[in-house]
Amino acid sequence: MRLSNYYGFNPRYTNYYRGNEKGHVERSVEVIRRKAYSKQHHFQTIADAVDALLQAVERENTKLKQRSQKSAETAFAEEKAYLNPARIPLDVTQVTCCKVDKYSLIYVDCNFYSVPDYLVQKEVKVHKGVSTIKIFYNQKFLFQTQRILGRNQYKIDIQHYLGTMKKKPGAIAHSLALKQVTPWLQQIFHQHYTTNPKDFIYFLELIQDYSLNKVKFATEYLIHNQLPVTASHIKNEIIQARTVSTKVISFPSQEAIQAACQDQLSEISTLYNQGGCLWKNS
Repeated sequence: MRLSNYYGFNPRYTNYYRGNEKGHVERSVEVIRRKAYSKQHHFQTIADAVDALLQAVERENTKLKQRSQKSAETAFAEEKAYLNPARIPLDVTQVTCCKVDKYSLIYVDCNFYSVPDYLVQKEVKVHKGVSTIKIFYNQKFLFQTQRILGRNQYKIDIQHYLGTMKKKPGAIAHSLALKQVTPWLQQIFHQHYTTNPKDFIYFLELIQDYSLNKVKFATEYLIHNQLPVTASHIKNEIIQARTVSTKVISFPSQEAIQAACQDQLSEISTLYNQGGCLWKNS
């Protein structure tokens, strides 16, 4: 009812397992399935099968109809002028409230998701979609993450625990949060921060302040030049790169170039005792 009221259509229901009651729909599916997959039944990936389907739909939509001598694309383009204005997508997510436990986790559909550690013992609002969940606090959107398909699994974001890790930096090495970061971050920690985990926290803050790509580029530059991979060195490299990129290169004017050339030629003439500036054009 919400969907029909929002988009303005009247639903018409049929009985399940009664294909004859919606023959037009069933027949349309059969036609496009035959057009798309009659010549090839097996595909290497699902993406290949989807691509074959899209190509079949494209062929059917551009084909001229016998009666109107118009393609489906042309007819639909003419009908667009009479359509109602497009509305924003209807929010069909399920909304629930979850209390953050002492580990900064929320329990959603038999799985655990981390939230920022300043929300411990507070309530957040969770919008559950088909493949994603969105977290809100005090009517403000915090973040979105992929929904876990399973039971009793954990999805931990190490950025959510920066405040906690500053108090207990020694716990980073064996934490579940570190195990769920990208392999590159794990490698950086084990190679450069095992004896100084507190500096790794500032390294993660740099990713928050700038971006993962900028921090990664600066880190790889330091490693390549055999320089210390510390948070302070990385920050300096990022700032220097930004300074260079924002510099405005000013080119001399044509008159300045001509004057400089004249001065150089005058000096050359003097060196070789060729007299005055005989090269000048009157």
